[in-house]
Amino acid sequence: TFALRHITDDRGRPHCKLHGLRMLSPKIFPDWPFASADSTNAAQNAGSKGRDYEPPDPWQQANNIAQRIEAVNSAATFDPSKEKQLMLFS
Repeated sequence: TFALRHITDDRGRPHCKLHGLRMLSPKIFPDWPFASADSTNAAQNAGSKGRDYEPPDPWQQANNIAQRIEAVNSAATFDPSKEKQLMLFS
């Protein structure tokens, strides 16, 4: 988030279009002003077991994950007051 302070203007608008690599988590994506983003979440977790609801086919699970991702929009501007410290290593 420190970088966003430098690549946005005083109103939180990015100086250029930003792309988020592996940034589609609903916990992160809504607070960042991305023009685009991508993730490997659906591909990696489509065949995962142990969920509350397991669709019969992996493509259905991938579709459910994609729909959850598509339900969230990125922020129009960056708001430093909502800045989060993300753990890089756990």
